[in-house]
Amino acid sequence: MVVPESIRPCIVVDEEIANRLGLWPAKDYKIYRVEEASTESEVYVLENIVELVDNSEVLSSILADLAIQKNLREHIIIDITIDELGIQVISFSRGLWRHRSDPQDKVRRSYK
Repeated sequence: MVVPESIRPCIVVDEEIANRLGLWPAKDYKIYRVEEASTESEVYVLENIVELVDNSEVLSSILADLAIQKNLREHIIIDITIDELGIQVISFSRGLWRHRSDPQDKVRRSYK
């Protein structure tokens, strides 16, 4: 089955990141073919809990899919995941954001 867009929260990482998180290799996953800008590829999908954490503070927690894609060059957090986690982007290029529960003047920085 080719999946053009996820309708559920999803984060896409490579095998190295999934391995460092202790989630790969996994025994229970689904395989999908996904469409990208100019190609199709295969991903392995695990259902998992995703937490948004800043300085050891858990800001939100959601049920999301973790898609593992070989040879991925850039990790992806899709828009529905950003919304569900409560991330309000201030500047994509500078990595500035706030959580929906933060006061309007609070600005957080993404980790490199």
